[in-house]
Amino acid sequence: MAEEYGGSAQMTYPKIAKAIWKKTRMRYFMYLNLLYNPICPEIPGAPGLLFDATCLGDESDDSDDEGAAKRGGEETKEKESRDDSDDSDGEGAAKQGGEETKKKKSGEDSDDSELEDDGSSILFSRLDRSTWQYQGQYVTAPAAPLTIEEWKQQSPQVRKTWAKQLSIKSWGRPIRADIVLRRQLGRQPTKAEKNAALDTDNKFKTVTPEEISAAFDRGEVIIVVSTLQCVGYNTD
Repeated sequence: MAEEYGGSAQMTYPKIAKAIWKKTRMRYFMYLNLLYNPICPEIPGAPGLLFDATCLGDESDDSDDEGAAKRGGEETKEKESRDDSDDSDGEGAAKQGGEETKKKKSGEDSDDSELEDDGSSILFSRLDRSTWQYQGQYVTAPAAPLTIEEWKQQSPQVRKTWAKQLSIKSWGRPIRADIVLRRQLGRQPTKAEKNAALDTDNKFKTVTPEEISAAFDRGEVIIVVSTLQCVGYNTD
């Protein structure tokens, strides 16, 4: 896909080089992986859900760029970047991903008027390790986050993927910081305390997948959800 359309298949919302999108007239893509998004569309036109992870209390804070495990272009500031390097055990993959959809279109150029943006993205789903399928043009809308019980109902593979990748990826740093602060303080950290921790060079890599999984089970880390609706299909 990268050769055909540009960008990286390891990002949910890949940044497409201007020279490529001006040629193809296709700029906004969404690459979703079932290991992160088990309810993403698997057939063209089907509805679906986009998952992202954040800490309790951060899910509605649109002003905090590091309030959620956002992925993509700059990892923690845009959409998720999912590394497929350890995909053989079902734990790595191009996502997202999911993420809240606040910063879906990163790296905007000053001459965006050259290509009309209707708010939709060209959605591809990764059906298996080497197969990506075009599903259509999709828009997202916020929905209620998963409850603790809904999280526990996800497959072991999905839960394991989220816990492991949040423990090692840069986009998981805000969540790791929150877990470390809870461990140290014995309570939920304030926004000021969390921001102060994120202003340091600490990557909080002492947090284990098991700790993250337990935080999900307690509702301290949650999966935020966006709906995926097909609004068109390009047959060209």
